[in-house]
Amino acid sequence: MSDMVQENRRIKKYLYSLIIISLIIRAFLANTLELGNDEAYYWTYALYPDLSHFDHPPMVGWMMQLFSFNLLFDNEFFLRLSSVVFGTINILLVYKLGCLIKNPLTGLYASFLYVASIYFSIIVGVFILPDGSLILFWLISIYIFLSFIKANQSSENKNQALIWIGISAGLAILSKYNGIFIWIGVFVYLLLYKRKILTKFNVWLGAIISIFIFLPVIIWNFQYNFVSFDFQGNRVNFFEKGITFNHIGAEILGQMAYLNPFVFVLIWASIFLLIRKNNFIDKQIAAFLLLTGLPIIGLMLFFSLFRTTLPHWSIPGYLSLLFIPAAFLAEKKRINNILMPKVIKYGLLFILIVISIGLIEVKTGFFQLLKITEKDFTLDIFGWKQAGEKFILINNILVEQKRVRPDALILSWRWFPGANQDYYIARKTNKKMILIGNLDKIHKYAWINRARGGIHLGDDAYFLVSDHDARSPSILEGLVFDSVIAIDTILVKRNQQSADKILLYLLKGLKSYEKKFVLPEIFLPK
Repeated sequence: MSDMVQENRRIKKYLYSLIIISLIIRAFLANTLELGNDEAYYWTYALYPDLSHFDHPPMVGWMMQLFSFNLLFDNEFFLRLSSVVFGTINILLVYKLGCLIKNPLTGLYASFLYVASIYFSIIVGVFILPDGSLILFWLISIYIFLSFIKANQSSENKNQALIWIGISAGLAILSKYNGIFIWIGVFVYLLLYKRKILTKFNVWLGAIISIFIFLPVIIWNFQYNFVSFDFQGNRVNFFEKGITFNHIGAEILGQMAYLNPFVFVLIWASIFLLIRKNNFIDKQIAAFLLLTGLPIIGLMLFFSLFRTTLPHWSIPGYLSLLFIPAAFLAEKKRINNILMPKVIKYGLLFILIVISIGLIEVKTGFFQLLKITEKDFTLDIFGWKQAGEKFILINNILVEQKRVRPDALILSWRWFPGANQDYYIARKTNKKMILIGNLDKIHKYAWINRARGGIHLGDDAYFLVSDHDARSPSILEGLVFDSVIAIDTILVKRNQQSADKILLYLLKGLKSYEKKFVLPEIFLPK
């Protein structure tokens, strides 16, 4: 048996072990952790499906419907199942792409780097977010186009790939708007390297197919005065305050944290070596990877010069760049004969430590984040089940004592934690969850309120708010409701200690409410 055959067997053994271990860990986390703010909100996409939604295209909701059998299995695991499944498929796709780009070892290294990345492995591979299907179709699009670049077939047959690009890129954009950067990379590459292809019908047919797939979002926005496009445009508006350097450092550190510091440094070091002296990857392949990766990263860094940005907006670009260090490490292995480079070992160790510390903190509060930071972000995915169970007991007693009407709804003023209260409290008690306030605060709930029949004169309502986000509704007394009564405090315990206090108010008898009434702005801190 040749050395190459033996090495390929070892590579496959490593790959399958990686896939299985990753799947087990991610499935465990998906089944163990409560829904975060974003996830509970995206659950409403499946609960109230539409052609599109206020903040994002509809794909994430459709995936939840598909994998939960239209919410027949309405629990955390099945809501997240598409992310777990896609995350597993993605590892195999990354390996296949690495094989296509250079060799099986490149595929293995790229797979390890993918799994070592916090964003790709955990954020996208566990939690239900629009990014889950975006990353899947981004990888498929890259694979199709790199196959097109490397094909030795006739030009006519090769150009069929551009139609498939139209389908996969269209599905990526239907997942999240920044999927458009796939087409940006394709067109710029063709303009630089294969201009004759731009005269072919198939490339434009592919673009038309993408637009056709995206058509539901366009139709929905046309119905609602392009409100989603306007909202997303305002999020990246950089003309208001002028240049400031307060945010770019946070953006860079955020990218590093979301990716994994070892992976982040390795990517940029390999890009530097690529520019300086490329002797480890095909030049045209490298060009396409850079053209699909750097534009979105560069654009978000540019935006961060003017305003606050969120690191995960740019991270999909790193998916393309991931294969450059993988190819570099594969070339180094050929010289040094080291199957598993130390940087990959350190990267994998880092993410295992992050997962372990994160899980310990979520379940036990051992590190007491509130003493270190102003906010314990682990409470976003802990305590809602407990709060819901305790609310049921309190509500039953109040109804039995006839202190509250059985049909009392639950009222909130912001999509988070309103969506968490909707999923863990209102859903469990068959109560109507209504959000009132500005559109930029309640988002899709402006449509959900209408579907649920809104709020009516004489209605009673509960109002729940965390002690860490205390906003007393007492200002509503006499103005909107007849009375506002502090009813109880729900203690959320973790490791036998109090982790959070949820203040429970009863708003009795809605007396006056106008749609123009803006709730959030008149709330005052305690």
